[in-house]
Amino acid sequence: MKRMTWLLIVLTLISCLLLIAPVSAGPAATTNLTGTVVDQFTGLPIPGVEIDTKEGTAYSLADGSFSLPNTIVGFDDGQYFVKLDFQDENCYDEYRTTVNVTEAEVYHSKDLGTIKLTPGVAGYVYNSVTHQPVSDVQLTLTDPSSGDFLISSTTSKNTGYYIFPLNLNEQGLNHFNGSTISYGYIPPNYTLTAVKNGYQSYSNSEIRITYKGSDDGVPHNIQLVPIFTAGFYAFGHVGQAPYSVRFLDQTVGSPTAWKWDFGDGTTSTEQNPTHIYNQTGAYNVVLTASNDETSDTCTQYRCVIVNTVPTANFTANVTSGPTPLTAQFTDESSTASGYQWQFGDGATSTDQNPVHTYTQPGSYTVTLVISSADYGSVYTQKTGYITVSDPPMVGFTANVTAGLAPLGVQFNESINGSVQYYYWQFGDGGTSFDQNPVHRYDTAGRYTVSLYAIGSNGTQVKTVDDYINVTAPVTPTPTVTVTSTVTPAPTATGYPPVANFTVTPQGGAGSMGILVTDTSVNATSVRYDLGDGTTTAYRNFQFTYWQAGTYTIKQTATNAAGSSNKTISVTVPTVPVTTTPTSEGGDQGWYTIHCNVDGATVLFDQTTKGTIAQGILKIQVYTTGTPYRTYTVQKDGYTTVSGTITDHPGKDQNVDITVNLTPTGQAYNGPHNLPGTLQAEDYDLGGEGVAYHDTTPGNEGGVYRHDDVDIEQLDTDGSPNVGWIRAGEWLAYTVNVSTAGTYDAGFRVASSHAGSTVQVYVDGGTTPVATVTVPNTGDWPVFQTVSAQVTLPAGQHRLRLVFPTDYVNINWITFALRG
Repeated sequence: MKRMTWLLIVLTLISCLLLIAPVSAGPAATTNLTGTVVDQFTGLPIPGVEIDTKEGTAYSLADGSFSLPNTIVGFDDGQYFVKLDFQDENCYDEYRTTVNVTEAEVYHSKDLGTIKLTPGVAGYVYNSVTHQPVSDVQLTLTDPSSGDFLISSTTSKNTGYYIFPLNLNEQGLNHFNGSTISYGYIPPNYTLTAVKNGYQSYSNSEIRITYKGSDDGVPHNIQLVPIFTAGFYAFGHVGQAPYSVRFLDQTVGSPTAWKWDFGDGTTSTEQNPTHIYNQTGAYNVVLTASNDETSDTCTQYRCVIVNTVPTANFTANVTSGPTPLTAQFTDESSTASGYQWQFGDGATSTDQNPVHTYTQPGSYTVTLVISSADYGSVYTQKTGYITVSDPPMVGFTANVTAGLAPLGVQFNESINGSVQYYYWQFGDGGTSFDQNPVHRYDTAGRYTVSLYAIGSNGTQVKTVDDYINVTAPVTPTPTVTVTSTVTPAPTATGYPPVANFTVTPQGGAGSMGILVTDTSVNATSVRYDLGDGTTTAYRNFQFTYWQAGTYTIKQTATNAAGSSNKTISVTVPTVPVTTTPTSEGGDQGWYTIHCNVDGATVLFDQTTKGTIAQGILKIQVYTTGTPYRTYTVQKDGYTTVSGTITDHPGKDQNVDITVNLTPTGQAYNGPHNLPGTLQAEDYDLGGEGVAYHDTTPGNEGGVYRHDDVDIEQLDTDGSPNVGWIRAGEWLAYTVNVSTAGTYDAGFRVASSHAGSTVQVYVDGGTTPVATVTVPNTGDWPVFQTVSAQVTLPAGQHRLRLVFPTDYVNINWITFALRG
């Protein structure tokens, strides 16, 4: 029995060993694993995830799917299983799991389904008002404990979803300085920021990251608060009633409704209204913009000012005279707060009533520009207002400067300039107001002579010391000569006078000047009758007969004892008459003068022939006459053009002469020196056709200047710019170029269209020295600086900006000489 029992036990053990041996000795159990890896928050597939098993590694495909064929299956405690490790070190937490495998799945396949990985730091960005996703938000993750070191950055997608790339590995989160977060380490708080234009900035400083990534496994959703700010721009600020102003809404934050209060009792609900102000005054404009969620109000104080146009005017106490000419200018303008004077000789002043001295002869145009805080600037210009002549140069000569007494001297003035009165001092007590007097020196001596020239510039004097030297006469030894003489019989009062004088002719045909010198004896006074109705009591003088004929000059000499007479006849010859054959008569021809300026005067051989009308002047001539040699075309404000006439018309023929006059407008706020900046609104003075050409009346912008050029203020620097430009318009500038050469020019321009151009001409040239293409800058107030090269000659020149197309705003041009 015992033997049977042991036998059975042995057989049983052998049977168990036989049953186990086939399994351990055969192949290991395997299965084919499949599945899909997705983002826990979005449900979207994750490509490139590393799936590790004990025996091998696989990676998820673009659709998130993966396959692990022939994966060895473990067995423990009666259960088949596989251990898996899902890793994405860039964005997702590590995920480890053990998957049970049934006996039916061993040596077959098992689908693990969807494996959800949790992002390290991720979430959605929403609009707090509309609750719609917000894309293109810039997000950053920084570590404040390391000086706000940037850990990672990302951008939200169209769905509003964002996810941060994080450098995670088995040791934790790598920092730039090499430190890591590891097991058991208490991580710091990280700061998450989100920024996008049109929204308030977002910041969360409570973000925590472990070595696996996020420690909470939930999305960090962000709500951005949109910015809503009312704003507007007014096209035009100062003008005259009725004054039209266009308003442009510039509200930030997607408004859907607008309410305007124009300050004069009227309102509007349009987005971009145009309003007309009919009364003078300063108006505050208010815009309230809103949408379904919020509203905001913008107020611009004194936004629109409607007033009357100030008037510029002035006078001067003197407008002509010799140099140096000092003029006191008096402002007679209305409502002016600033002044700029240009005196025409390069000098300027900002005084209200300046005093200026002209030191050079010439004709000067004076300009006064006044400014008003509520209007802008206006000007008045008086062409040729001041005329300055050469200063009178006082001098004189004498026909004799030395001789025996009595010595008769003829003095002749030599003065260059305008003189109203002459006053002579002869040095012996004698004086004269004659222009060219005769004076007799009776006593020996040396005499200093002075001439005072009295004119509009005051009194000037010329003095020559010891100019006249008179010596005593030599008394000859008496000799007895039998002569027949007549001796006046003495009277109770003495000897009577003997009249005597000489006449020296000083003229020519048709008129004659004479010099009369008294040689009477014993006369206390003399008187002359010159035979043409003229009488005088001067002893010595000059006189001129202006008509031919014979004149008897009678001298009456008088003293207390009586009087006597003497006569001399003077004959003024007749002017010979020269007969010049007439050049007129016979066949006729024509000259046709073509000129670009109406009203210009045309002269042939300095004889006025007429004025230009509608661009031409026809001048009729006789073909048999003396040919004209020269022509001149002139008009104030333009350069004068002269030339030689080389072609002459025959019978019924025409000769064309073409002349182009160049305006000579004065610089405004100038001179403009280059290199430097040329402001577009500082075009020359002179008006339409001289300083500019504008196709519409009035200043549509209503700022800075008040002629026909349209000026507004749109650029970010607040300076005025020229706008509303139409094709064919132009602006002219007087500039001083320091150095000839090629300049790098920067054109500050804006346009809402493409294809517009600006051309630059120099001194009336027909070929532009530069053509600048203006891009579409996005809107009229959006200015860009466009570069171009401009070649300029040295000296003073006239630049002209020509606009062949519409759609250009221009603020300024900078010129820098290329190095």
